Amino acid sequence: MPSGRPVADCLGAAAHAAGCRIGERSHRDSAGQTPDEDEIDAVTGVLARHAYEPRFSPGDEVALVNCPFHRLAEQERLLVCGMNLDFVNGIIDGIGRSRRLTGRLAPERGYCCVRLTVT
Repeated sequence: MPSGRPVADCLGAAAHAAGCRIGERSHRDSAGQTPDEDEIDAVTGVLARHAYEPRFSPGDEVALVNCPFHRLAEQERLLVCGMNLDFVNGIIDGIGRSRRLTGRLAPERGYCCVRLTVT
């Protein structure tokens, strides 16, 4: 049923919710035993399992080498990049411990448009 909301808003909300579910499941499967200092590993592990290929880069950032939606992003870059950002932030929120990670858009050729900043 149409909601009257813009497609990007609906897709973003759905992507964030899916990311949250995945992050929560990962946290639950680890029985909450992952110490706070390992939260970066927890998030990057989930992203790796979902084909994003996270790599640490200079400046306390995590670059995502692969965009699982690359072909679609070539046609609908703003929509797909926004969806990726919402999905990644949902994973971070779902894992629930992150005060040290922030997802942001940082498009660069050869990478996913999302970068994680480690604070």
